[in-house]
Amino acid sequence: MNKQPLFPERGPAFWLTGLAAAISAGTIGLLFVSLVVESVPVFKSEGVSFLWGTDWFAGEVYGALPMIYGSLMVTGVVRPSDIDSDNTISHEKIAEMRVAYGGTGTLSQLQQPRWGTQIWDIIFPF
Repeated sequence: MNKQPLFPERGPAFWLTGLAAAISAGTIGLLFVSLVVESVPVFKSEGVSFLWGTDWFAGEVYGALPMIYGSLMVTGVVRPSDIDSDNTISHEKIAEMRVAYGGTGTLSQLQQPRWGTQIWDIIFPF
């Protein structure tokens, strides 16, 4: 009985491709393990609410979803005497105030994509 080899007539490109795939899979696996290990302390201190928390004050409370939905950044000049005891300030007391918003998605009807792009996104969502 003549047995066929498992990989008949495979050249070096076949083996190099397999090696590259194995290295890529290993790298992704190590990245995932690294992310899990690094996130354990955060989940122990903050709990699962870290993922969908709505509070985000720089230097105090962090959550994942405010970064995804968007962030509002206000810069300006204030007098130390105008800052309240809970570390807040009225917008009326900020000189040279600049407001910047960064996030994903459409902000209003005015910023929606054109109808051709909307149809394309419906047909090819990914």
